[in-house]
Amino acid sequence: MGGSPAKRINEIDIVKALAVMLMVACHAGVVFAKFIYLFHMAIFFIASGFFFRDASSETPGSVLRFIINKFKKLWFPFFFWNAVFVLLHNPLSKIVILPGADAGQTTAYIPALYSTAEIFSMIGKGALFSYKEPLIGGFWFLKILFLVSICYCLVDFILKKLIRNKPQLRLIIQAGISVAFLIFGYNCSIRGIQLYGLAYLGSYYCLYFMGHLISKAKAYYAKWTWPIWLVIMTVSFGILYYMNPCGAIGYNLNEYTSPQYMVVCAFSGWCFLYSMAWFLNKIGPVSKVLVLVGQKTLPILIFHLPALKLVQITEALIIGFPIYGLASFPNLQAGKTGWCLLYTAIGTGLPVILDILFCKIIRQWQTGKRALAYNQEK
Repeated sequence: MGGSPAKRINEIDIVKALAVMLMVACHAGVVFAKFIYLFHMAIFFIASGFFFRDASSETPGSVLRFIINKFKKLWFPFFFWNAVFVLLHNPLSKIVILPGADAGQTTAYIPALYSTAEIFSMIGKGALFSYKEPLIGGFWFLKILFLVSICYCLVDFILKKLIRNKPQLRLIIQAGISVAFLIFGYNCSIRGIQLYGLAYLGSYYCLYFMGHLISKAKAYYAKWTWPIWLVIMTVSFGILYYMNPCGAIGYNLNEYTSPQYMVVCAFSGWCFLYSMAWFLNKIGPVSKVLVLVGQKTLPILIFHLPALKLVQITEALIIGFPIYGLASFPNLQAGKTGWCLLYTAIGTGLPVILDILFCKIIRQWQTGKRALAYNQEK
């Protein structure tokens, strides 16, 4: 594989599937959410860095293509879906679906509606990554990954211009830059400084680099057998279990106990999920499902919170909560195992099903369009 992984890798898709299901589980209110928070979002930065290709930073043209690709895959979904949910804000608020209340409150929920001017303003701010609707709260990740990936590519391009034919030295310098960025990000964190996401960039640049480094080492660990992966899974879980009471991490807030704490938790989390993925990939039916989920992480990120609302409505009707309780976020009652499992299953499964149906409709439409064009030519 080297540094240019060009095709999908089952284990990585499974890692992403496990991470996105853990993310949904956190929003579902699982009791061990603090443990998951130690590493779950770090996994996506590492996975993105894993697929960074050295060819992307070879020439000005390749850098430009890389940046355009990030606009398509990260900026456009952020802008488009933020605009959609901004336009849906008032209707959803009126039927008490949007966040804005506590589940146990005893007074009726009064929705906060947008004016026409506010709607245009928030759509415009979305184009600058400056605003996101509550139901796409996870979209902070798209903004930061956009900044991190482009910055990494530009730095790599500059290093290749300054240091030719010495890839190992470039990696060492990238490691040094990652450390410097991390110190900057942490100092911003403890001072509550965001700088339009640049503080986040500083903190998570090292995770992207970590992924790139892991991809280059794949030739070494690709041939490892199950006893080694079992040891890795056990040790990495043990490290996370030990670290859990020693601190906390909030990736969406750029908050972490220390830089060392975050890096150790992120790497241990990757080792834990990747070793699990190695075993799960050997189980055919399970592997197919998880690979599919891993390929649909963006739809899950977009639609998992709206999907949770469907379960929330059912839960509210069953336990007799007042209708304004639906505005609680992201669920009615955290920590109840049965409901958490249902939240996680629906929050993961429904977006995947919707995306599959949408892709099928698009393919049928394109096939029909081509057939019509062929008949017209005849």
